[in-house]
Amino acid sequence: MSNQITNAEGTRWKELIHKICAILILGVLVVGPVFLAIFVTAPPNWADNDFIDFVLRNYAVFFILPYIGCLAYFLVVTLEATRGPVEVEFAAIKIKGAGGPILFWVIVFVAVCGAVKMFWAGWPS
Repeated sequence: MSNQITNAEGTRWKELIHKICAILILGVLVVGPVFLAIFVTAPPNWADNDFIDFVLRNYAVFFILPYIGCLAYFLVVTLEATRGPVEVEFAAIKIKGAGGPILFWVIVFVAVCGAVKMFWAGWPS
């Protein structure tokens, strides 16, 4: 009986930590680009022209890449919550435990970044 109570408490803590992490990640993803946009566009010369040109030439890195990481995180967490632990088996290599979600996150992140790069038109000349 006490083992069931401990497991239920552990599950509740895990869900609470996931919710807190999701809220913090979303907060950073919203506040970061907003701060950068205000810093670049604020009138009293907060940023010099070289920095503004750098941000505008590489805005995908500053604005799109964090959201791709968040998307990959939420896909891994959703898959793990609905289907159970993520386990990867490739040829003779078996990855279980924490390695499965980490490897899956990397695969999703690289795939989505590749798709964005494939359809990227670049900065207009």
